[in-house]
Amino acid sequence: MNKSEMVTEMYQKLHETMTQKQCAAALDALLAITEAALVRGEAVSLYHFGTFEVRSYGARDALSPRTQEPIKIPECRRVAFRASKSLKRAIN
Repeated sequence: MNKSEMVTEMYQKLHETMTQKQCAAALDALLAITEAALVRGEAVSLYHFGTFEVRSYGARDALSPRTQEPIKIPECRRVAFRASKSLKRAIN
């Protein structure tokens, strides 16, 4: 499901109280708030859905798969998602 499909689904559920443009604006706001919290290093927990968090990975040495030469991989931060128990139950 992409963003426009999600807006359409939201509109179908909320069409009596929100227009499709308002649904798109609400989704944009939710994504912007989530991004800002993750940039600050905060975890974002959505009850019955899951938790988004930023994890830090240290620098490490590795081998280039093409040349087998040693390379240095710099440290980085990545977004991780951990599904809630209720979401896991719904999927399985």
